[in-house]
Amino acid sequence: MLAIDYIGFCHRRRCHRCNRSVRPKLTTAPTVASMAVFTISCTPCWASTLSEAPLPVPIPNCRLVFIVFPPRYPLQKIAFAKVTDLWHLRHVSGITAMKRRAFIQNGLLAAVPFTGLDPLRWLLTPADHVITVNGAVPSGKLGFVLSHEHILVDFIGADQVSRARYGQDEVFDTVLPYLEEARRRGARTFVDCTPEWLGRDAQLLKRLSDASGLHIITNTGYYGAAGEKYLPPHAFTETAEQLAERWTAEWRDGIDGTGIKPGFIKIGVDQYPLSEVQRKLVRAAALTHLETGLAIFVHTGDGKAALDELSIITDTGVAPDAWVWTHAQNEPDRAAHIQIAKAGGWVAFDGLYPQLTDRYVAFLQDMKAQRLLHRVLISHDAGWYEVGKPRGGNIRAYSSIFEDLIPALKKAGFAAHELHQLFTINPAEALAILIRQTA
Repeated sequence: MLAIDYIGFCHRRRCHRCNRSVRPKLTTAPTVASMAVFTISCTPCWASTLSEAPLPVPIPNCRLVFIVFPPRYPLQKIAFAKVTDLWHLRHVSGITAMKRRAFIQNGLLAAVPFTGLDPLRWLLTPADHVITVNGAVPSGKLGFVLSHEHILVDFIGADQVSRARYGQDEVFDTVLPYLEEARRRGARTFVDCTPEWLGRDAQLLKRLSDASGLHIITNTGYYGAAGEKYLPPHAFTETAEQLAERWTAEWRDGIDGTGIKPGFIKIGVDQYPLSEVQRKLVRAAALTHLETGLAIFVHTGDGKAALDELSIITDTGVAPDAWVWTHAQNEPDRAAHIQIAKAGGWVAFDGLYPQLTDRYVAFLQDMKAQRLLHRVLISHDAGWYEVGKPRGGNIRAYSSIFEDLIPALKKAGFAAHELHQLFTINPAEALAILIRQTA
């Protein structure tokens, strides 16, 4: 049985009467639909009044969202739970249940005008989902995922980067054939890891997603590696909390007025020891995760830096499985890969070239021997249209996984279900929108 706290939904995560913050908190199982679960930090609140709330009802083995409406609103005092594959509405007094369709037909949506919520879109979103440039997609619909790639990058630096430096139509025409080829080979989801101040263009990604048929996922966050050349001035002066609020605002309101929302956090740091600014970026990413449930991808210089990141993230209250050690292949000590994976982090070998195939097979054999394939992500870090070069320069295709790595893995004895784990199950789990807290 699950002991459930008093929980309510507070619009935009702030109580309208007192304006105090409301922090998302997992109060049931780790699989809870955490985007919609909030612990109320003050009373009274327009969406929840603890003095009016009934005692919580334990519901076993479920994904639970407990919603409390004050008596003046319709549909007051209800709990919404996902039990196995059926949706139920349970009235707190009497414990009656109905299926999802009946639940909707019996008036939940009719209550929207009274609550002021944005048609309770979050309530109808799948419990396990990712955010693409075209909105929420169930995790099980992602298919084969290229978990770390790039479409466009501008290395000019944060002080000069601008969309005026390239023509979006030319980039679209140049990159689309590469995406179409990746889809023909079997890819269904493309994770674009270009962050803001390095050329992120959410509108371009949406155009390419619509044209190619690929799910494309973009990000929020700042890249502090490469000597912090790609950080805006405010990254040096603002606190981790202020940076987290900027990134959370993109998740809440969309990127640059487009309405397109990020599906993960992307930051970058150099080798150990991390600078104070880089440590701040890691903490800001952790704080953003606690507000949004977005996974944290960190471009990382070496294994010691990865361990430092893990320490900062867990000290902030975020569980290791919310964090991806990006470019783990750059750490020659394979014991570090094992250590991070056993701690619960994601180990991403994501710089594949054809000539590195044997090395990647060895990495994966190590992880398989330790029964840790379920903690691994694989990708190319390929592309990209480089701003400032004619026609984007030399673009590397997203093909080596299909042409080189998968045949080599099959030859090395990897079974079909293990390949499915690496390229479908793992990235879907890593990217799922879920607030993951330390115990």
